[in-house]
Amino acid sequence: MTDREPQPSSSRMETMLPGMPVAARVALYIGLAGGLFAAIVLSYVNADWQYRALVLGIVIGAVTAAVLTFRSRMR
Repeated sequence: MTDREPQPSSSRMETMLPGMPVAARVALYIGLAGGLFAAIVLSYVNADWQYRALVLGIVIGAVTAAVLTFRSRMR
């Protein structure tokens, strides 16, 4: 029997959202992390604003990721 050559393992960043540039993924994750941080901080200050901060962080990350993806595909 012939053994197959081992395939190089891809990184997690390459397999999570295939077809999306790495810069866009990073922007999306930073927006999510920033929204989570703001939600935690605002949960101590004003509980009504924590979900707004979370949504705002996710939206900012998603918009930035969309812009970076669009810019990458236009090249």
